[in-house]
Amino acid sequence: MKRLLVLLFVVLSTIVYCSDPYFTEENVNLFIEQLESEGFIVQQGTFYSFDMPDLFSNYITPSCYGNNADTPYCVYYMPPAPYQTVKNTFPFTFRLREDEAVVFLGWTPPEVKYFSYETLLMFRYLPYVEGPVRIFGGVGDTVNITNVKAGDSILEKTAGTVYNAPLIIITTPDRNVDRIIRETAREVGFTEDIINTDVVPSVLLNLGIEEDCDELIIGARFAFFNNPDDKAYALDPSALEDGEFWMKPPFSSNRRGWVLRVTPSEPIETDPYPVPNLTPRDTGDYSELNLKATMDSLE
Repeated sequence: MKRLLVLLFVVLSTIVYCSDPYFTEENVNLFIEQLESEGFIVQQGTFYSFDMPDLFSNYITPSCYGNNADTPYCVYYMPPAPYQTVKNTFPFTFRLREDEAVVFLGWTPPEVKYFSYETLLMFRYLPYVEGPVRIFGGVGDTVNITNVKAGDSILEKTAGTVYNAPLIIITTPDRNVDRIIRETAREVGFTEDIINTDVVPSVLLNLGIEEDCDELIIGARFAFFNNPDDKAYALDPSALEDGEFWMKPPFSSNRRGWVLRVTPSEPIETDPYPVPNLTPRDTGDYSELNLKATMDSLE
């Protein structure tokens, strides 16, 4: 039944967004093919609702994490990296190599008071603690309603706004990978003015696909829809059946867009991003964060 409901959601979303000439199955597939010709392995994820009460009531998570029913969340469900042998804790948490990227091609939500997309550190593995330690903290600034780069709204009622608008978000720790993906996006006709980079600061994280590496989660928050009916944009049928995840790879796109995991098939020269300047909430000087690796090496 849940799978049938998901199929119905996909059909309805296709009807809503079929008038948008920007993202289509054809040009997204061309983008994937171009990335593969550049030497990348591309796997699809999906962008699905993050129903915290549902997860808690099925004994998946230890709490609802301060859930607010008026500000629903969605998260990326991600396949493991190529050659990854360690199992991730959940389908929506993932390990990331220093030369990888996660790319979202899709649309912003209908009119809301606020929306944002964010990468968070979900689990860290410590040598003196058995099992993963939950952190659930952001690793940088968000791509949000005030700073997002998006195209023209695809619906007449939101023309001239950042709602219902095409965007691309590249989540990566590496400048070279970011550059290659941006160039490939432009080659297939996507414009630079809709491409956002979500920097993953590798100096602050234990990146990699081994057992002791961090697990990340990428989520989006949609706060207070102007039209209550539009809240359906952020809602999906449960990802669980009989207390188990039925939502597993292979994943596919839905009405919100496409999620792609992009991994080099051969080693490439990396150029890690430094810790970016964050939105000031105090002095605004975060340069000392770049010293974390050195400080960790001191005894």
